[in-house]
Amino acid sequence: IALRLISDLLSSAQGARALLAAGAAETLCVALIHASGVAKGWGGGDAARGKEEARLTIDCLCSVNSTDPAAVQRAVRNTSAMPSIVALTGTDDERARSSAMMLLSSLAPQNAGEVVASGGIAMLCETLSRGATDQTLHTLAQLSQSAVHAV
Repeated sequence: IALRLISDLLSSAQGARALLAAGAAETLCVALIHASGVAKGWGGGDAARGKEEARLTIDCLCSVNSTDPAAVQRAVRNTSAMPSIVALTGTDDERARSSAMMLLSSLAPQNAGEVVASGGIAMLCETLSRGATDQTLHTLAQLSQSAVHAV
């Protein structure tokens, strides 16, 4: 229920600014880390519910990112959420995968080292093997402009 409320609040510019001022970016990153763990069956939670919460959370992070990308970049770094974002690029939920790709594409230029260290190159290659999407190609293009090497 809380994630749906946050999602509704993020649909307005005023709501998004208020949530950002209250520290929503870091809170959403922590929620994403938790939901991703539950979705993988860690901690004994309901995996299906974890997948749904991860999808809602990544959608909210994308909305926050469109309002203040720098706040999301800081939040991802401060909470070490990059592995959870990268992991969602491999999910079978198309909407969550697309949102994760969109967020990763935005974060990749400034966080290439974290993306690579989190297994982002391998996940993107796996995604390409299922069929290239514009978002996947854009994310790879962003990473290719970085001085960070995959090995």
